[in-house]
Amino acid sequence: MNGVDSRQRVRPAGHLRRGVALVLDLVLHALVGAVVGVVVYIVQTAGQSVPPNVAEGTAGFAVIPAWLVFSFVHRTAIQARFHATFGKWMTGLCVVRPEDGTWPSFGYLVKAWFRSAGAALQSDTATDGEDGMPAVVRRQSESFDTL
Repeated sequence: MNGVDSRQRVRPAGHLRRGVALVLDLVLHALVGAVVGVVVYIVQTAGQSVPPNVAEGTAGFAVIPAWLVFSFVHRTAIQARFHATFGKWMTGLCVVRPEDGTWPSFGYLVKAWFRSAGAALQSDTATDGEDGMPAVVRRQSESFDTL
């Protein structure tokens, strides 16, 4: 699937598939954040050294950086290696460079992550395949075992 002539073979992903993939990824990111929050709470209250209300606040604050760090790793390093996030993999999607249909590099995905984070802060929508964002397409006759 990787190569200049592969651009003709890729099929764009539909909105429903991409939406389901996004929801799966968001649930995974939230789950990781919640687990980190629970672990922080348990560690702080195990020795009774911190009052429960302080531990709850600290655990709550731990969720946000955990979510952000996991989101970054998941959408850059993991996606650079496997060409898909968990949600994309589960829905049969992958990412390619819109310019030539090749796999995006780690650096390309890091730039895309920061662009999408900036767009979220500005209440803007980063569009697939535009503004330096990778295009989300359906996998072509590729076994999930080859990820």
